[in-house]
Amino acid sequence: MKLANALVWTTVAVVARYALKLLGNLTLARLVSAEAFGQMAIVLAVVNGIEAITDVGTKAALIRSPRTDPAWLNTAWTLGIVRGVAIAVIVAVAAVPAAAFFREPELAAMIAVTGLMSALVGLRSIGAVIAVRDLDARKLAFVELAELIACYVLMIGWAWYWPSAWALLVGTIASCAIYTVLSYIVFAKRPHRFAWDRAVLRELVGFGKWVMAASLIGFFILQGDRFAVGRLAGIVEAGIYTIAVTWAMSLQTVFGMFLSRLYLPVVAQLRRDSGDGIAAANRLRRSILAVMLVPFTWAAGCAVPIIGFLYPATYSAAGPVMAILVVGAWFATLEFLYNDQLMLANRPNVRFRAQILSIAAMAAGLIALRGHYSLIAIAAIFAGGSFIRAGVLLIANDARNLRPAFNDMAITAVFVVSAWLLSHLVAAQAPVHGAAVLLLASFAALAPIGAVLCWFALRQILSLSPANVQDEAAADRIGRTAITVRIAEEPLG
Repeated sequence: MKLANALVWTTVAVVARYALKLLGNLTLARLVSAEAFGQMAIVLAVVNGIEAITDVGTKAALIRSPRTDPAWLNTAWTLGIVRGVAIAVIVAVAAVPAAAFFREPELAAMIAVTGLMSALVGLRSIGAVIAVRDLDARKLAFVELAELIACYVLMIGWAWYWPSAWALLVGTIASCAIYTVLSYIVFAKRPHRFAWDRAVLRELVGFGKWVMAASLIGFFILQGDRFAVGRLAGIVEAGIYTIAVTWAMSLQTVFGMFLSRLYLPVVAQLRRDSGDGIAAANRLRRSILAVMLVPFTWAAGCAVPIIGFLYPATYSAAGPVMAILVVGAWFATLEFLYNDQLMLANRPNVRFRAQILSIAAMAAGLIALRGHYSLIAIAAIFAGGSFIRAGVLLIANDARNLRPAFNDMAITAVFVVSAWLLSHLVAAQAPVHGAAVLLLASFAALAPIGAVLCWFALRQILSLSPANVQDEAAADRIGRTAITVRIAEEPLG
């Protein structure tokens, strides 16, 4: 079945992608300073913010629609080019004010050059988006991994001879260019021509206004902590914070990929088969949380020795921050699970209200610090935002049935308590045993538990999965629905 094949290739791509990212991150941390990581984090946050403000939802609209006529595809491709060039110009104009905001004048040139990324992304073949819609995961995996390998080869090579933030920037821009070239070689099945069909534009923009609002809010939630750290704590601290975010977000993103390809399609099929499927969806959600329990517990409880063992001493402050961010990533994953169920129930506005509430709470938390800013405090505030959003969505999902909510809270409590106990146990043993011994011992202790939980969860998932659906076209539609919703949720960049 095409959906199963897509899941296999997506799994391969994600595992390889994040193994390469973490390996590249570890190597670069030994070649460039924490200040360079901080500068790059701020530069990308500025560009991503401008992209979010101008996101008209073309990619989501293409994936959502079955249309393949030339007017539709050529107009969407032309609009992407126009938007990419416009963003590059806006970024160049905003470079000096943005650098002044962070009190780092040397960032102006880097920000201006980074705008080229948006232009390169806009130039990509429309076939790359159609490949996502058609679940052509094998080709997507090939192109994405080729881009990532080229990115880190260039970054590490440049950093070896010139260790600065420019090494990170040049590698990132070059990888965008490589993906653009490969998009025409691998995905382009038809000629691309400039077109400006007004009817198509109205349809694209009409759909995209909601995506723009979601992208803008999502940007402040996912990138706001980088702005806060860079502005309030300093560039070096932003670099340390970036190391902690890399680990926490990698864990969240890996599970998020499986959620987008598994949870939503299965729940959608259950709703079609039974007309409801809520009880089965709740069991599936508990199975997913059980799988998450051990890796999240290990990452949060062993964050300090992980950073201490893998990174130079200058990054030691990232350990406690990583622990807090992993807890925040748990609640962010819960948020995605609850939101998927609400989307299927045609209640997308609930998440918007949850996002607004969390932003208000995070802003209040930053104001309450009154100049006493620290990486731990800022991380705790943004992790608290994830907790608020997950809580609001949980209440909306289970307003009439408290048992699923209780089960989810029970598993979450087990995670938080286990991570807390593990962190204290590791801290008590740290003076006696080295970081490597602590990591191996804790992994050996938790691995059997994780294996048992995964086995039970796999049995539960297979009993609910629409794998026995014979109609491949129906399975494709399920997968497209999942990807469409997730694409609309993810920030660009």
